[in-house]
Amino acid sequence: MGKIKKDIILYGIGIMAHYVTKVIEKDGLFNIVAYCADGEFVDTGQFLCKPLVSFGEVQEIYPPEAFSMLVLIGYKRMRDREKMFLKAMEKGYSLPNCVAGNVNSFDDLVLGQNNIIFSGTYIGVGTVLGNNNIIRPNVYIGHDVSMGDHCYISPGCNIGGGCTIGDMSFIGIGSTITDGRRISRENLVGAGSLILQDTEPFSRYFG
Repeated sequence: MGKIKKDIILYGIGIMAHYVTKVIEKDGLFNIVAYCADGEFVDTGQFLCKPLVSFGEVQEIYPPEAFSMLVLIGYKRMRDREKMFLKAMEKGYSLPNCVAGNVNSFDDLVLGQNNIIFSGTYIGVGTVLGNNNIIRPNVYIGHDVSMGDHCYISPGCNIGGGCTIGDMSFIGIGSTITDGRRISRENLVGAGSLILQDTEPFSRYFG
C-alpha cells in the first residue's frame, strides 16, 4: 500500500457519507475533493457541494497515484461493504482509516484499512481491527479484542475484553458482549442484546 494522501475521494453518497463528512470536517482529517458512486446512483454532478463522479470513471479524473479513497456504506447493505472495499482496492487506491479526534485508544492499536471510528469510542490495549469496519459513537471495546473485516458496531455497544468478532457481523445499538466471547462470521446481534456464550456462523441473536 502506498503513502496515504491527504486529498481524498469518498465512495458512497448515502447517509453514512453525510455522517463521515461531518467527522472529517470537524476534526480536519482529510481534504474531501469529490464523491463517487456506482453509475446507477449518479443522477447529478454534485453531492454536498462537491463534484460527484461515477465510480467507473473515478480513476481517470482522480488517479490513485494522487488521491486516497474512503469507502462509505452503512449497515443495510452488509455484503456490499466487502464488494465496494475490494473494488476500491482493485483500482489501486490507498484506503486510510478515519478516526475521530476524541477516540480514546492506546499506541498498540492495530488497524487495517478503511476503518471508520466515531467520537466517544474507547478501545482497550492489545486490540486488533481488520479492514473496513464501522464503529459508531460511544462504543466500549475492551482489551485484546480481535475484530475481522466489514463489521458494523452500532452506538453504545459494550464489547468485553478478549472477544473475537467475526467478519461482516452487525452488533445492534446498546448490545453487550461479555468477556471472552466469540461472535462468529456474519452474525446479527439485535439491539439491546446480551451475549453470554459463543455464537454460530450466519446466525441471529436477540434479547
